[in-house]
Amino acid sequence: MKGWITRITICLLLGAITTVTVAWGCAVLHRFTNEDLKGRSLTSNEPSCWWLWRYEQAGSTWVSGYPIVSGDSVRVLLESHCEDGILPANSWFRRGPFVHPPAHDDYEALRERGIAANGWPMRSMWCAVSSDWKWTDRRYEPHDVSGGGFDSDRSANDARIDPMTVPLYPIWMGFLVDMLFYSGLWPVVIWLFNAAYKTTRSITWSLRGLCRNCGYDLRGDFSTGCSECGWGR
Repeated sequence: MKGWITRITICLLLGAITTVTVAWGCAVLHRFTNEDLKGRSLTSNEPSCWWLWRYEQAGSTWVSGYPIVSGDSVRVLLESHCEDGILPANSWFRRGPFVHPPAHDDYEALRERGIAANGWPMRSMWCAVSSDWKWTDRRYEPHDVSGGGFDSDRSANDARIDPMTVPLYPIWMGFLVDMLFYSGLWPVVIWLFNAAYKTTRSITWSLRGLCRNCGYDLRGDFSTGCSECGWGR
């Protein structure tokens, strides 16, 4: 019983490490294009809200939000361009900067805020980022991580749809699912590695005239089996 508890604990630990590794790998390797835009939405029906653009790739999601203060005519126009409509309150990316309506500073700076989430098969880690409008040349500054992560390549964040960041905050439900998924894969990987090792070792011993089971020197005579371990007898 104690041995099984130890094995399960080790598999869960390996699953957690693999979950973080996969999320960070997805964060570093992906790069979104305009073709990856999957939907637009508003965070609420209130006059003050966020207009969100959602980009998706395998293992990565980028949600970019812009502060909106609008009258009825502007809202009707925006809603006509919102494939996802109004986000439900339990949407997983209604977090970080999008939990509350935009603040006054967000309007003043025309601040873009966003969430970068990574992980596979489910998103397991996220971080918040922000970028201010640069009035001199009318473009957004390179993204800065504002919480739960760090830049993996600060120089590459200029002229990107999404920032190249490494997330640190967990998305607990996704993290748990991914951890259990990889925890279940590790015993299979270990078994396959062990089987491949034993098969390779047996073939090597056999070619050298040794017992395939224990490596005892049979001098190439396999007809009588192994007197050391009983193989072939």
